[in-house]
Amino acid sequence: MSPTLEWLAAILKIIKLIANQEYQRKAWLEHDPNYYPSIFEELMCLLYDSTSFDEFIENHKNSNEFSDEQFELLNLFNKKIDEFYYKPEIYYLCSPPQIDERKVLADPDWHEIRSIASKVLEAFSGVQFDG
Repeated sequence: MSPTLEWLAAILKIIKLIANQEYQRKAWLEHDPNYYPSIFEELMCLLYDSTSFDEFIENHKNSNEFSDEQFELLNLFNKKIDEFYYKPEIYYLCSPPQIDERKVLADPDWHEIRSIASKVLEAFSGVQFDG
């Protein structure tokens, strides 16, 4: 598998968690130990720190490795997450501020992000990641 496909596979594993409302409910609200990461911020750290999602987009913006639809969906997904992450409505009023996962799950913008995540997964469903 090429380095680009390995990188993309790691990103899509996290996007799959973002698309999955049941996972989020079990991990974030019920704190089920079988579901990791167990908080919203860990999930975002996996996406942006561990897989360098924004760097992936930057490195592949002029590439012909992906269709226009695939790349546009990745860009839209990234933009919506970026906008959402800084919404004051999703934070507890404490110091330092903490994300309230109940508010995240109830937020219509998060529902839209989950929907876009599903579209990203669908757009990449034909990509072969093995061998």
